[in-house]
Amino acid sequence: MLRIVTENKYPARIKEILRRENVDFTMYAATGSWKGVEEPSLVLEFEGYGPEKILAVALAIKYENKQESVMLQTIPVETRFI
Repeated sequence: MLRIVTENKYPARIKEILRRENVDFTMYAATGSWKGVEEPSLVLEFEGYGPEKILAVALAIKYENKQESVMLQTIPVETRFI
C-alpha cells in the first residue's frame, strides 16, 4: 500500500488530481502537525499502483497545495478482496 499524507488545504483540487491521474483511493481527514504547528491533514491510501504513479500524484498535490513537502509512505500489506 502507498500512502500520501498532506495538508487539507484544497480537497476539491486534490480530488481533481486523483481523477485526472485515474487512481482509486481511500481518503480520510486527520489532524497532524508540521514543524510543531497543528494543521488539518488528509490521508490518501492507494493499492495496486506502482510507486512511480503515486509519486507523480504526490508531486502534483505538493505543487497544488504549495507545500514544502508531502509525506509518501510505502507500507507492506497483503490485500484480499472477499
